[in-house]
Amino acid sequence: MNIISNRRPAFDRTTEYSHVGACITLAQWVLEECGVSETIPFSRSRPGRTASELLKVSFNERFTSRAGDATFGQMRIRLSGPLWPLMSKEQRYVTIVHEACHLVAWIRSGPAKAPHGFEWRNAMIECGVKPERTHSVDRTPILSEMGYLKASCGCRHHFVTPAKHAKIAAQSRSYICRSCHQKLVAEAYTESSKRYRF
Repeated sequence: MNIISNRRPAFDRTTEYSHVGACITLAQWVLEECGVSETIPFSRSRPGRTASELLKVSFNERFTSRAGDATFGQMRIRLSGPLWPLMSKEQRYVTIVHEACHLVAWIRSGPAKAPHGFEWRNAMIECGVKPERTHSVDRTPILSEMGYLKASCGCRHHFVTPAKHAKIAAQSRSYICRSCHQKLVAEAYTESSKRYRF
């Protein structure tokens, strides 16, 4: 669970956040909660517009491993189109808060600070969310669809390219898991794992 319970209730954890409008509303709430919604960044280039007014949220279909990112210069949050349907309500909520907190940290301290440094962690805690850097969304459907094949070690399944899978199966090259330090073993092809390219 990523929500910190001793903080006051956050915006709305029951919303699906399946469309851009709901995502923008939550991100604007984060800016307001952290006291930067009325801040006027880039006063020379966009005079009179507040951070909340400049904020943009969009979905990026190329993000297959990251859940999202934030760009300070454009006051933009991009979310993963492929991962979004696979995420739970809580994971979506935490992702939007996570990315909006990057913008908060940059507004407060400037973009030169560490992306997951003190300012970002502090903003996450202010919003009642545990400051974690990574997500735990199961990417199996996306990786299978992209043509990746399974190899396993002592601790889990890995998805590897067909070329790497062939090398592992032929034992012409060995790959080691970074977690358990065991050699990867190629899993057998199944009908569902075959992918034909023309």
